[in-house]
Amino acid sequence: MLRVIFTLDYEIHGNGEGSPLALMIKPTDRLLRLFDKYGAKLTIMADVAEILKFKEYRDKNSRDDYYYEAIVEQLQRAVRTGHEVQLHIHPSYFNARHEKGVWLQDLSEYDLAGLPYERIELMIRTCKEFLEGILKPVDPAYECVAFRAGNWSVSPSKHIMRALIENNIRIDTSLFKYGRRTGIVNFDYSSAHHHFLPWPANADDVCRYDDSSPVWEFPIYSDNRRLGQFITSNRIYGAIEGSFHRVSNEPHTSMRLQPTAATRKSLLSAAFGKHSWKADFNKCSGRQLIRALLRAKEEVTAGDDKPFILIGHSKLFNWWNAITILPFMRFIKERNSWAAFSTLRHSGNALGRPITPVGESPARYVIISPVRDEEQFIRYTLDAVINQTLRPVEWIIVNDGSTDRTGEIIDKYSKDYPWIKAIHIENRGFRKPGGGVVDAFYRGYDALSTDNWEFIAKLDGDLSFQQDYFEKCFDQFHADPKLGVGGGDIYNLIEGRLELEKQPRFHVRGATKIYKRDCWEALGGLLAAPGWDTLDEVKANMLGWTTYSFPDLRVAHYRVTGAADGAWRNAVKGGLANYICGYHPLFMASKCVKRLATKPYFLHSFGYMYGFGRAYLKGVPRVDDPVLIKYLRGQQLRRLFLRPTIWV
Repeated sequence: MLRVIFTLDYEIHGNGEGSPLALMIKPTDRLLRLFDKYGAKLTIMADVAEILKFKEYRDKNSRDDYYYEAIVEQLQRAVRTGHEVQLHIHPSYFNARHEKGVWLQDLSEYDLAGLPYERIELMIRTCKEFLEGILKPVDPAYECVAFRAGNWSVSPSKHIMRALIENNIRIDTSLFKYGRRTGIVNFDYSSAHHHFLPWPANADDVCRYDDSSPVWEFPIYSDNRRLGQFITSNRIYGAIEGSFHRVSNEPHTSMRLQPTAATRKSLLSAAFGKHSWKADFNKCSGRQLIRALLRAKEEVTAGDDKPFILIGHSKLFNWWNAITILPFMRFIKERNSWAAFSTLRHSGNALGRPITPVGESPARYVIISPVRDEEQFIRYTLDAVINQTLRPVEWIIVNDGSTDRTGEIIDKYSKDYPWIKAIHIENRGFRKPGGGVVDAFYRGYDALSTDNWEFIAKLDGDLSFQQDYFEKCFDQFHADPKLGVGGGDIYNLIEGRLELEKQPRFHVRGATKIYKRDCWEALGGLLAAPGWDTLDEVKANMLGWTTYSFPDLRVAHYRVTGAADGAWRNAVKGGLANYICGYHPLFMASKCVKRLATKPYFLHSFGYMYGFGRAYLKGVPRVDDPVLIKYLRGQQLRRLFLRPTIWV
């Protein structure tokens, strides 16, 4: 899968001229509206050095001529609506001076890579703290994890890489292979490890692969091409930009450029030699970008998740860009089997080394999935977990005697992803209500190779959910220290529509249960019998833990619970489970009355009543825990008489 990432350098003109309203806010608004229409995500690389100067101007002059407040509001709105904001720095703005409507920059600090380590670290730390300060209030999970240097200046790399590591920034996206500059900034990226696939970047040379590095280089897609192979302005622009130097060595000098002696040679090289062509959505047509994406597709192995980075500038985005980019966006949307919109952070986490700050421990969790005959839907669940912003440490999938291709599909994924492990159980020839799921779960639990986990999730094999599902679930646990069991709301696929499965908020469906480790250990395990996913919650409540589902987190459930058994058998099984759990007869009667109005009418109600009554007459053993049954019945009577609108 190619993860298409649109990165937008959010800045005014390089010479310090221009209004942020016209060059940043308005074009980015147009882009956000366009991206929302196509379900795409924009990664805004905010030039915080500039924004801090706009803030300084407002504070000093009591006038917001540079629209600082509107900029902050736009960045907050972008994050709130699911887009991404990361860090971009033009260092020459840190000491910039405002004169006659122009920001005169300190050109002695124009080349970030040429600055001392202490200065680079201070700049990155200051800007990162600013971004997190304005964005965490709208998204507590926000983290600044990605960086782009102004003018692509990350060579020499030693000081910049050290500063990124020190500030817990795990992605650099400044580099484009084959790129060269000589003049104000000097670099040569001809030896870059790859022209679009990411790599862990060596601390001394960002172009080199180093498996021990905590910082990944996400290069902008580039090709080494000739004029005859394509027509685009970005080759001539690059040659001109790299062939001029500043007029003066004085720190505060306007950005007037003077041609070097090599200008003519560089322009001839741009016209007739090979050149680094970047996937720049301001300067390339939709057709050019589609061809580049197809070339990238040929280099990616099926099943791999790899980013495809595009670059653009808010100051250059105009009505023509909005037209030419549409075919490319439609192309991605129509090829969702191998291409999808993404962001830097999401794609970074998909590499198998989650992009999380050093010194902070993300929620370490494991998943166990008992599955049976899920050939039709299991790929949805596999892809949903693989694409999570926060991946599990380990995922054990237990194939409980499937008679279809479920086992074959699991095996294929486990070969591609070493943190997925498949276990196959021989077909017992029948479904074992309740206990079969728990038995299979414990086969997976016993196979865990790690004991260093904070949460354990029981997950069915016919679900799908958003990329940040687990990350947001853990936000709920961290916000409520007494939460012991949680999970998203289930939406069942019924006649082509996803419909919410109504349930009291304190109940978490067995299809997606997440247990906090302390709570899990207090429970002492799951009961291998029908009703296990009720008794675990009741016992957790009895022990002082809260349990509830998260209504803002939707989980699509493609096969309604019990669908394999039919409505009548499923209802009878439900009545049996309620009896084994020790339900109070009055509560059971009220439940049956309520279900008279559930389709198929009367069938559910009579099925539950029959299953409960038959178990009573046969003397089926109940849960061997009188204290737990007493607590459950007391809880049910309180709900029945004090809160009559809530039903299990």
